[in-house]
Amino acid sequence: MVQQRNKISKTDASAADPSCLRERRMFRLLLQGNPNYFGNALSSSLSARKVVRCNTWYEEIRCLGYNPRNKLLAAVICLHRPEGYATGTRISSEPEYVRFYLSFDDGGSWEDQGCASVAVHNAPTVKNRHHAVSLPLAREEEQFPAPWARVRAILSWNDAPPANAPEWKPVFGNVAEARVCLCSSRLRGTVAGEIGEEGGERLCGIGLAAQDDALLAVVHVGKGKRVSSRHHVTFWLDADDSGAFSTYLGVVDMPLSALGEIPAGGADYVLRLPVDLEAYRQDCGENSRVLCVRGILSESEAGSRSKFQCVSPEQGFAEACLTVAPRVRAAPGEIAIIGGIAAKTAEPGQILLGGGSPGFLIQGVPLPRHSYVVEVSADGRNWQPLLEEVKVTDASGAVHCHKPDPETGHFAYLPFEENRTGALACWDGAGVGKWQVRLRNYFGGILLPGSDVVTVRLPEEGGAGEESGHRLQAGGGGVALKPMNLFAPEGSYGEYHLLSA
Repeated sequence: MVQQRNKISKTDASAADPSCLRERRMFRLLLQGNPNYFGNALSSSLSARKVVRCNTWYEEIRCLGYNPRNKLLAAVICLHRPEGYATGTRISSEPEYVRFYLSFDDGGSWEDQGCASVAVHNAPTVKNRHHAVSLPLAREEEQFPAPWARVRAILSWNDAPPANAPEWKPVFGNVAEARVCLCSSRLRGTVAGEIGEEGGERLCGIGLAAQDDALLAVVHVGKGKRVSSRHHVTFWLDADDSGAFSTYLGVVDMPLSALGEIPAGGADYVLRLPVDLEAYRQDCGENSRVLCVRGILSESEAGSRSKFQCVSPEQGFAEACLTVAPRVRAAPGEIAIIGGIAAKTAEPGQILLGGGSPGFLIQGVPLPRHSYVVEVSADGRNWQPLLEEVKVTDASGAVHCHKPDPETGHFAYLPFEENRTGALACWDGAGVGKWQVRLRNYFGGILLPGSDVVTVRLPEEGGAGEESGHRLQAGGGGVALKPMNLFAPEGSYGEYHLLSA
């Protein structure tokens, strides 16, 4: 079960003004002038101007856990307000960062696993919205020093948590902890126990992982729970906003034997269900859609998966409002998204990239049986190819490294099943001012005419703009890919349809 680790002093300025509206609107500008403005810098000779730590007026982590099947750490973030997440229009956005730590000595020391992020928007709704952020672990099961661990997640809006700083407190966000099971193989030889004082289960929360269109549910299970049981979470959608939740999205299950040894106090684990939400996306490139989803937790015994027994409504029900990203229209072989901004719907030259972390992801619709190279130029004459390996996510959620051909320097277009996010290249974004990003396509080593070129702007450090893209946050556990939802219209070259990411 999630434990909140927020320690807010009585001198915290947010106690008197919980919204901190002025500081929220000028956040990046204030940090640019004084990195210790809010008093949370790790080391700074500058004095704090207004101490604000772990303000949860706008967002907080509701629950977190681990998925042993996909080796994913995940956290569900709840947005409490309709506004305050970006300046300007609803298409403008800012990142919510989550950095994960693991402790194998019950909190005595912490190992940094990396940082992931999700872009959040303002939205015209009075309901809380829920996002899920996940991070794959690179370690194999046998490499964990213990069968279970404590996981700590640090949520920070618009300011990436520093690496290897488990005690750092964010300005806007919170710190949460939970116990997770890591090694199912350690269960061999143990005896299934009956439900004890710590037994029982609870559906803690659900959220949408936008980077691969998957619903994530966090379930808490007690130590005394029978390991022969199997948990199921069934998802229902309120498609017409009537409150009926009559649209069936699917069911996902988890045998408790896959969790291994459950520690005292229980453990939190994650269930993952890929979903196709294309039918519910807005057809324009500006507005996201908010949909309500209900999760119902049930259980069954081994050998009787068709006989579900629902958990009590107080423990086994969870509802969440999810933000479904709009379609982005792009033809195969074109750049669709740069740094989280739709390349085709933005005004020419008005894609302002920023964020402060290494790497902008460039995404597009694949051109089957072709290869490509992405290049950047500050003057339109001298072009630099982006040949670093790219992290791609396949249909199962596994992350792989995609490398160019060592002889030609070209990347092969991967099919949708092998690259659900349409990741093409990663750019470090070094420099300032106006830059051009070019996608060149090849067939059999021959360059095709009509390269796609997108103009972007790189601001000075700490700059901001109307349509601000976000960098990738690299960490010890991998790189978080930005979401992409593409639609290739009929009649386009190759007639390729990528309807969901």
